Amino acid sequence: MLDERIKIMKEYSISKAIIKMAIPSITGLVIMGLYNMVDTMFVSWIGKEATSAAQVVYPITMVLSSIGLALGIGGGSFISRLLGQNNMDKANQICTTNILLSLTMGILATLLSIIFLKPLLVMFGAKESFMAYAEGYGFYIMLGGFATIMNMTLNNLLRAEGSARHSMIAMIIGAVLNIILDPLFIFTFDMGVEGAAIATTISQIVTLILLVAYYIRKKSLLELSMKNIKVEMNILLAIVKIGSPTFARQILVSIALALLNHSAFSYGGEVALASVGIVLKMIMIIMYFIFGLSQGFQPVAGFNYGARRYDRVLEAIYVTIKIGLAFSIITTALSFVFSKQILGLFRPEPAVMDIAQVYLKYALGSLVMMSCSNVISVFYQAIGKAKAALILSVSRQGIFFIPAVLILPRILGLEGVLMAQFVADIGTLVFSIIIMVPSIKRIKRFVNKTERKYIQNGEDC
Repeated sequence: MLDERIKIMKEYSISKAIIKMAIPSITGLVIMGLYNMVDTMFVSWIGKEATSAAQVVYPITMVLSSIGLALGIGGGSFISRLLGQNNMDKANQICTTNILLSLTMGILATLLSIIFLKPLLVMFGAKESFMAYAEGYGFYIMLGGFATIMNMTLNNLLRAEGSARHSMIAMIIGAVLNIILDPLFIFTFDMGVEGAAIATTISQIVTLILLVAYYIRKKSLLELSMKNIKVEMNILLAIVKIGSPTFARQILVSIALALLNHSAFSYGGEVALASVGIVLKMIMIIMYFIFGLSQGFQPVAGFNYGARRYDRVLEAIYVTIKIGLAFSIITTALSFVFSKQILGLFRPEPAVMDIAQVYLKYALGSLVMMSCSNVISVFYQAIGKAKAALILSVSRQGIFFIPAVLILPRILGLEGVLMAQFVADIGTLVFSIIIMVPSIKRIKRFVNKTERKYIQNGEDC
């Protein structure tokens, strides 16, 4: 009898399978986006210097999460295809080896980020006027760096095997805990911005304990066991190969955020930097929905590609893009209409509010385009096409955004800073469609070839 998780990816209708796989991911990520928004809201009540400090620490946490995401998506893509081929032994080996690698990288990255914290903060846009805030906030966030990395890896491995529900529960518990601890540490214990960081780190560690416990209690489809640890170079290279596009994309996001921080401060000071930080956290909920939908799409596409069900792969692409596009258009429209009320939760100064409203307009437009281009990028990771996935992953922030944020402000000033990502996303979407069209045609040929084979054999396809 098929495990329910395998049955979903193999036998459910594509729309139902994607929704079934995506809902836990979306719920967990949206809750995480909500607590990031609430975290920034409490920090912003301290003042624009504290908000600016959190904004310059954010790219460093993105670097840490990029390591965990790369390992998790690299291993997860491999595992999805192995499950499609019914190769459980190899899937168990990939899972255990991946988690061990994530732990090792997590400890190393945590130590390095603490040792080199101040140079990193300067690199990502910290200024002397709020450096003390940034160092205090950054130190406690970095203490939980290993948990950030491992949570990203474990979440993706669980989703790859179809256990997204537990991943969602662990993320929700961590997020709710963070929302409770934030005001307690910031205001009740009078710990300020450092209290927000401590709350976040505690929540990350609790989430990690819950995720590891799922494997230890043997509730997972895959087995976490010492006997499965086989550090083979071909396995490590396969994980790194598929995960490298995600790593490259996240590193470029960090670089892009650093350039955005520097440009915002250069053309608008702390007011502009605080405005950017508020808007980026506000739109996270919509962005994480898009990411969660793609995470539901990835195992379905990867499994059916491994099982040579190309008709289901093709349908999965169309269904995911339609859902993402519809959601992003509706939510961005509502966010724009109620922008003053939502931004008002952060209690911004009038000057911060004015800039935030302008930036929000461009940021929401970017999300609509990203709802399509992100699915295309994830598709290539799901089917193991690392080269195409890498090119698409680096295009948004590397090929298009970095030139935009360097050139547009010189022409348009602060307006150029605020619209740089919007311009970049136009280029990214066009580029993604150009890359995707030949692949769609190729898959259609496979589908047509399969249908003819069934007809010739007198079978119902």
